[in-house]
Amino acid sequence: MRQLTDVTGLVNDLIELARDEEPQPLLEQTDVAALTRHAVDTARERWPRVGFALRVDAGAEGMLRPGIPARLTRLLTNLLDNAAKFSPPGGTVEVGLTERGLTVRDHGPGIAAEDLPHIFDRFYRAPPPGRCPAPASAWRWPGRSPAPTAPS
Repeated sequence: MRQLTDVTGLVNDLIELARDEEPQPLLEQTDVAALTRHAVDTARERWPRVGFALRVDAGAEGMLRPGIPARLTRLLTNLLDNAAKFSPPGGTVEVGLTERGLTVRDHGPGIAAEDLPHIFDRFYRAPPPGRCPAPASAWRWPGRSPAPTAPS
């Protein structure tokens, strides 16, 4: 059943990308902690050989933010899937939620410095991770930083 849901989501994503114009989405007050817990639980099922450590600060409990739950779930699912995919065997993906934002960190090969300015470009795909010098990658929400930097 989950595979059917995944395929349906992919088809809907392709339809959305094929549109010339983005429809104006309806924003909802979204419980970010609940959405994050659900995405991490789903990732644990999908990636049983990877550990997921979730830390939600007390101030983030019940935190509501305007958003589109389906898109936020897709975004977080993609981040968690990528973190798990590039984590070493037995590795752990760290997910942290505070009042200031959400952080996803893995301990995989990282993102090459020359790819960092492009990681938020639509359809951008970095070359295989074998040539990446950074020890890990991290993503922080809210907002997009204009010049991401490799973690140290």
